[in-house]
Amino acid sequence: MKTTHYVLETLKEIRRANNLTQAELGNRAGYSRFQIAEWERGAHDPRINVVSNISEALGYELVLRPKR
Repeated sequence: MKTTHYVLETLKEIRRANNLTQAELGNRAGYSRFQIAEWERGAHDPRINVVSNISEALGYELVLRPKR
C-alpha cells in the first residue's frame, strides 16, 4: 500500500472512531465533504499540507521521522 493511502486510511479510521462525518471533518479542516470523500476513497492524492490540516482537525500532528 502506498504511504499516502496508508496515512489517509489511518485518518479515516480516526475520523470514524471519533464519530465524525466527512462533512464535520471537512468543516473543521476547511474542506468540503466531497473533497474528504474523494481523498478517503483514494480518488485523489491530497498535498501534504492538506494531510497536515486534516490531521490537526482530528487532534493529531503529522510528523516525519528517519527510517530505521
